Amino acid sequence: MPSFGDERDRGAFIEPTVVRGLAEDARCVKEEIFGPVCTWRRFDSEEQAVQMANETRYGSRLAVWTSNLQRAHGWRARWKWVITWVT
Repeated sequence: MPSFGDERDRGAFIEPTVVRGLAEDARCVKEEIFGPVCTWRRFDSEEQAVQMANETRYGSRLAVWTSNLQRAHGWRARWKWVITWVT
């Protein structure tokens, strides 16, 4: 096991975090984050939601919270993601 000589040697971690209000081209939005972190993004239409979900090249997972499960399953066929959670 590596030794860093700082707080990481004591098991430093990132607390579960929700990030919102970032620009669409922000690194946190475009790249996959390894840790208990998610980005919160609003959209105005279903087409925009699908476009936003598909425009990153790094992510492999997508989570969607909705009150309309049937609609979300209809979107699923248009997402390129390997793993999708719909809640």
